Amino acid sequence: MPQLFPNLRMLSTRKNFPRTCLQLASAGIFRALMHKFDPAKNDKLATFSRKEYFPDSFCERSRRSVHIVAAANGKFSRQAKEVYVCSDCGEEHMQWQGKCRNCQQWNTLVSFRPFPAKTGGRQGGQGGGAAVQAVAALEQATKPSGESRSRRSSSGSWLAESTRLQRVSEVAQQSSELRWRRSLPGPTGSEVSRVLGGGIVPGSMVLMTGDPGVGKSTLLLQIAALLGGGEGAASDVIYVSAEESQEQVAERAKRLGLAESNILLLNATRLEEILEIAVNSRPSALVVDSIQTVYLDGSTGSVGSVSQVRECATALLRVAKSHNIPTFVIGHVTKSGEVAGPRVLEHIVDVVLYLEGERQQSYRMLRSTKNRYGPTDEVGVFSMADGGFAAVANPSAEFMAGRETQRGVGSSMAAMVEGTRPLLLEVQALCTPVVQEGATSNIVAIGCDFKRLQLLLGVLNKHARIKTFRRNVFVNVVAGLQMLDPSTDLPIAAAVASSITNRTVPHDVVLMGELGLAGEIRPVRHLEKRLLEASKMGFRVAVVPKRGYDPNRRPNLGSIRVIPCGTIREALGAVLDAGGGGEDD
Repeated sequence: MPQLFPNLRMLSTRKNFPRTCLQLASAGIFRALMHKFDPAKNDKLATFSRKEYFPDSFCERSRRSVHIVAAANGKFSRQAKEVYVCSDCGEEHMQWQGKCRNCQQWNTLVSFRPFPAKTGGRQGGQGGGAAVQAVAALEQATKPSGESRSRRSSSGSWLAESTRLQRVSEVAQQSSELRWRRSLPGPTGSEVSRVLGGGIVPGSMVLMTGDPGVGKSTLLLQIAALLGGGEGAASDVIYVSAEESQEQVAERAKRLGLAESNILLLNATRLEEILEIAVNSRPSALVVDSIQTVYLDGSTGSVGSVSQVRECATALLRVAKSHNIPTFVIGHVTKSGEVAGPRVLEHIVDVVLYLEGERQQSYRMLRSTKNRYGPTDEVGVFSMADGGFAAVANPSAEFMAGRETQRGVGSSMAAMVEGTRPLLLEVQALCTPVVQEGATSNIVAIGCDFKRLQLLLGVLNKHARIKTFRRNVFVNVVAGLQMLDPSTDLPIAAAVASSITNRTVPHDVVLMGELGLAGEIRPVRHLEKRLLEASKMGFRVAVVPKRGYDPNRRPNLGSIRVIPCGTIREALGAVLDAGGGGEDD
């Protein structure tokens, strides 16, 4: 070392190491040093690859640990600072703080360290705007020679720019000529189209979420087969699997009877390659499984990070809008049931579908929590078997198939409405007294909201004079489904009261109504649809809210008898059998 550079006398001391590095950099010989000597064999130069504490005059902040690395121009760069990213909106902060300055949400900042060189992809990350850059490069590469770069590629919009004003009637006529919605064939396709608002919109981006193992990949594989039901290359559907091999996906398609469908399988994780293939092939639809396992070379962060998910979703949406390719992506969920990744992902996509159901049960419900092209309260009901998903034509009959017709305590029937479809579900309750002195009571809610159940227990104790304190209360909705309709308050309260008082609710009685804190029964929507469904299923008595019920406007309900009630005490007195055994002590 002294033979090569006799003027440098400071490499042997650790104290003067930072100043020596600066001298080497200014002399332009740092790259030569790193090229000539192997740090693994030379103790003097091995210091270059270790963390060092620089003096205050060299660092922006005192006692900041930095890495000394060789740069292409012979200069030094410090390790990238740690930043904090909001998990809801994706806003970056230089230091941690309790509330995000963008979305004003508390405790949403997570630690994130961007990499200066290799990131989630094989090239250097370029931070925000990676999706715009990737799609702009893709469009520039696929254009004919001599055509100039479009303004859309250089801007941040994913929509085609137009300076001409158009009337709504003209745009509507053009969209109708382009077959704005595409309905899916078959019973399963009709059920999916119901949830989507009537069909699939060209250029839309649909996010499918759900718990692990619920059947997201299976349902999307069936949707891909329905979309590719035509003939020719225009009917091909590209199915990108970044989690499973092509053999695994093909084996599932064979089991579902979709081996001869127009599905083109692709194993890829680099989104630039996926988008290039999609633009060149012009398929009828694109399916990506999943958004957390693909990456952009130009985006910072590892695969599945906040920045990668945001930029990948933006790039997919830009291509979907500009080329009218319906795009389906699968998203993972957290333990709390929320979509994994930044909350901005739900804002980017057009439709968010949630597939719910117990893995031990065969029934699945497909809900729409966001839909720019249709209602958000529609649900699709499916049964899952070895042959895949099958639409349930009469859900109420399916859910009541195994119901006991004998008299039993702790059971009631609820008439709810999901979207425009009435459903009849059985609610079961089991209440036992707390025997051990000083022990706390347990409240378990499966299929209904836990806090709403606590509210109903307080209403029963206050206004119906049913002692719900110091009792273990277990409530379950049959078939493993979720009841989100507030009109199920009355049947839940009736099931709990039946279990506590040992008085049965007759099996041919159906209840509906929302309970207020004063014990009143509030009106419900679509009352006529609920009554018609109950009459069709053979129920003879229906307990409904007094407010909102007009006996003069009732439709042809057959032999069903309607009992309007104004309070919870009045309703329980009308349905609970007077021959019960009294409360459990």
